Amino acid sequence: MALSKAATLAIWPGLLLFSLVSPLATSARAQNFLLSGNVFGGSDPAFTGALTSLGLTPTYVSPFNYGNTDLSGFSAVWLDGFSQFSPGTPGNPGLSAANLVSFMVAGGVVLVQNLGFGSEPLSAFPFGNELGASFTYPPGENTVRPIASAGPINLHLTSAGLSGWNPSSYGILSTIGSFTGVSDNGTANNWVTVVRPVGAGMLVYTEQGLAQRLLADPTDPQALQFVGNVVGLAAVPEPSATALVWSLGLGALLAVRRRSATA
Repeated sequence: MALSKAATLAIWPGLLLFSLVSPLATSARAQNFLLSGNVFGGSDPAFTGALTSLGLTPTYVSPFNYGNTDLSGFSAVWLDGFSQFSPGTPGNPGLSAANLVSFMVAGGVVLVQNLGFGSEPLSAFPFGNELGASFTYPPGENTVRPIASAGPINLHLTSAGLSGWNPSSYGILSTIGSFTGVSDNGTANNWVTVVRPVGAGMLVYTEQGLAQRLLADPTDPQALQFVGNVVGLAAVPEPSATALVWSLGLGALLAVRRRSATA
C-alpha cells in the first residue's frame, strides 16, 4: 500500500538525515586494531589488507616502540611472543601487563599468539604465571580441535579448517590455571587456545599460527574467521547513527499510521 502524503512528509527528513550520516556510521563501526610483534611482517599489504577486509583498521607498531604505545582509541590488541614489554620511566609507565589489564577491564580484547616462545617470558603477560607452555616446533601441531561448547570464540570454526596449516600450532598450553580451554591438538588438556574474561573485555592466548597463516594465505577463511571472532568479543559500541535514524523514521511512520487509523 502506498504511503499517504502525510506519512511521506513525516519520514522524509529522517531519510534525508540517514543519507547524510550513513557513510559516517559505517566507518564508525570499523574497529581500530593494534598489532605489535615480529611475526606480523610489519605493514605487509597482503596481511593488513586481510584485516581490512574484516572491517578492521590495523595499526602496526614495532616491538621496539610498543612499550611507549598509548592504547586509547584501540578496541583490540594483537601481540606475539616478541612483543617487548617496558617497565617504563617516571612520567611514562610504558606498556606492561597492568596496562593491558586496564585496557581489557574497559572492554578491550587482547589476543596473544605464540606466547612463551619469544623474547618475553610467560610471566610478562597478563596472568601468564598461571600458564605452562611446551614448544613443539618443528614439526609443530597439525591438528587443532575446537571445543563445541566454547561459545563465540569458536563461531563457524572447524577442525578441518584450523588444521593442516603445516604447522597449525607451534606448541601447546599444558597448564591453564583460571583460563578456559577452547581448542586442543586432538588430545585432552593439550590446549592450543585459551580464553579468560577480564572486566568487560577478554584475554585470548593461542599457540596457533594465525599471523603466519594469513601472511601465507591472506584469504584463508578460517584464519580470518578466528580473528573476526576475537575482535567481536570487544565491548559492544554505542548504537550507530544509522540505527538511531532508522528508529526515528520508523517511529514517525508508526505515529502517522496510528493517527490515520483513529481519524
